[in-house]
Amino acid sequence: MSLILFSSCNNFEKRFYNGITNKNLNAFKNEKNVFDLSSITNFEWEKVILIRGNESVPVYQKEIIEILKNTEGFKEIENFEVTEIPTFKDRFYFLTNDKEIITKEIESGIYNHENRFFIESCSKNRIWLTKNECQFEIKSDLNKKDKGTVILYPNCK
Repeated sequence: MSLILFSSCNNFEKRFYNGITNKNLNAFKNEKNVFDLSSITNFEWEKVILIRGNESVPVYQKEIIEILKNTEGFKEIENFEVTEIPTFKDRFYFLTNDKEIITKEIESGIYNHENRFFIESCSKNRIWLTKNECQFEIKSDLNKKDKGTVILYPNCK
């Protein structure tokens, strides 16, 4: 049986948003700017997937299980517990080397944060990102440093 660990997200959330905000601000000064997701985690992991919440209803447990079970990275995990994602929240699922899941929940990057974010994928058929792919190039969709959506482009090779 595999274990899903829910851990305090406040520090992770703060590090995540500070990281992408600072890199976005730096992107206006430099040509290329990289945000490494592993630099803000205090645990080892192989892959990650982000499941976005929404503004009107929670993402229910059954929906999350279907998403996770139908992805390549989750096939080796047989038993896991999942809780619904509340409204206005997003949740990262990190797959560790021991085939355990560590989750980090944050305020939604679509609805509630001054720097909204979007993570591109490497493939439409594969939504898990490896640790190496999570060295994101940061770009903004606007030319103003404090507005718009921060777009995280994975290191797909």
